[in-house]
Amino acid sequence: MRGKSYPFACASIKVRETKLLTKEKLLRIKEAGSAEDAFKLLSEIGYGSGECHQAVLFESLIKRELKDAYDYISRIVPDQNAFNLFLYKNDYLNLKILLKRYAKKEPLSSGALKKNGTIPLEILKSAVADKQYGALPAEMKEALISLDRQFSVKEDVSLIGVFLDSAYARQLQRAVKGVRDGFIKDYMAAYADITNVISFIRLRLLNMGKETLKKVFIEGGAFEEKAFFEAFESGLDSISHYFAKRGFERSLNAAFDEFKKSGSLYAFEKARDDYLIDIIMKHKDDVFTIGPSVAYILAKEREADNIRIVMTAKLNGKDAEFLGGRIKGMYA
Repeated sequence: MRGKSYPFACASIKVRETKLLTKEKLLRIKEAGSAEDAFKLLSEIGYGSGECHQAVLFESLIKRELKDAYDYISRIVPDQNAFNLFLYKNDYLNLKILLKRYAKKEPLSSGALKKNGTIPLEILKSAVADKQYGALPAEMKEALISLDRQFSVKEDVSLIGVFLDSAYARQLQRAVKGVRDGFIKDYMAAYADITNVISFIRLRLLNMGKETLKKVFIEGGAFEEKAFFEAFESGLDSISHYFAKRGFERSLNAAFDEFKKSGSLYAFEKARDDYLIDIIMKHKDDVFTIGPSVAYILAKEREADNIRIVMTAKLNGKDAEFLGGRIKGMYA
């Protein structure tokens, strides 16, 4: 598209935003009596192309919606390199899936991988199968080599997320140096801090030493490496004292309480997603930046996540009350 500009992109996106799933519509779907009823409501509100007619095929519908959104933004955004910053995570999600399936010797199901990354899927598959990482970004390559070394001593798939989240953040920090929009740097710094908290807890649960924390600690946030090492000696509860340093009390204290009850890190990952999307949403009307483009993509991804959560629960016979704490904040 010739003559691409951020004002044009913003105006075009505002039209598409009117079709995003609202909280009210999601509530109707959540309250549906069955998976089929929920799926029918999705079709009625215009989600997807309408080609799928069975609730069990909802994932195909989601993938088509996301592909359309990514293709659309790629066509209108003036700076593809800036947009790529928000595609790298799909590369790392695909790599996590491949590594875990490979380690567990499980078959790769059709459609398990995301097609909206920057690295062709065949390159990722070949790299994992052959343990040849030369075609991958430096940070990804370094993480995979570290994992290979770690797995030669003790294979633990829990470490895959720790090492790859750290590599993803370092790749972002390298790539963001050429980006002018300050809010993107705020986004990356917040990602680094909350990911360090998640890595801290994972490693403590796995009884890993400080040397592993040093390998995965992400620079660029408000939390200092030295403080994390000190907290590592004191135990899990000590990490909560650092939440206030970056204004994370509201987001992470609740997640920490939930973690202590359930032992699951899902609450922290959800809190991270919510915090990051809030940063972007503050810039969804910035006409002269990539803010509206990224906000729209994140809104579509959040929409997809929530539909996936609701439909999976419905297909497994879970009621609306079960879904209460799992639904993520919506754009509209």
